[in-house]
Parts: sequence; C-alpha cells; structure tokens
Amino acid sequence: MTEENKKEYEISFLLKSADLISEIDNALKIIQANISERGQLKDVRLAYPIQKHHSGFFGFYFFEADPAVMADLRQSLTLNEKVLRFLIITPPIKKRQPYYQSRPSSVASEPSSVTSRPVQLPQVLSNEALEQKLEEILK
Repeated sequence: MTEENKKEYEISFLLKSADLISEIDNALKIIQANISERGQLKDVRLAYPIQKHHSGFFGFYFFEADPAVMADLRQSLTLNEKVLRFLIITPPIKKRQPYYQSRPSSVASEPSSVTSRPVQLPQVLSNEALEQKLEEILK
C-alpha cells in the first residue's frame, strides 16, 4: 500500500455506547488507515428504535486508506453487533479559490458610457376618452 494509492474518506457511525469507540479504531487500524480528524462523540436520541435502542453515540472520522481494503472495512463493521449504523463516503473535492488578477488602472478609472433610453409613460386618458375608445372597439 503506497501513499499515492490512498484516498480520503469520511466514516460516520452510531454506536451502542461511548466506550465502544475502540471498535471503530481497531477496524481502521486493521486496514492501516491514517486518521486525520476525529469528531467528538455525541449522545443522540434516535427518531426510531434501531436494534431495540432508543439512543446511541454518534461520531465521525476523516481518514486516508487504500480503496482496495474498503470492502473489508465495510464487512467488518457490518458484522460487528456493537455498531448500530455506519456510512462511509468520499468527501467532496474542495474547490480552489479563483485567482483574480487586478485590472489595469486605466480601465478602472474610465467611466462607462452607458446611454439609457427615456422610459415613456402611457398617457393618462380621461373617462370620456376611454368611453370613446371602448365604443370604437365594440363597433
């Protein structure tokens, strides 16, 4: 396993108790993953029972591992009864900030010559003029 073959992943997991975090650590150690960030474990109340549990401990890790061993990690966590749920994703690629070049000062100092056409407002017609137009249309 070389450094150039490794990809970055994120694993989110839900455990039965807080002291079972070692199960995730051991599974990642077996596949020789490099953990870059560990999220704090939080006690969460579940919207519906999972394996007769109404609460669990949610956590997440960012790590680098070889894509060839990800199937082994998924299988080991699926078979582990202490892990209620888990999800492994590849985080989105961070977009680079666009590099803006400053414009030449001569372009910035010139005012733009935008000509605007005057907006024509419709003429206000009196009631008599409106009635005449209606009579012409109805004929």
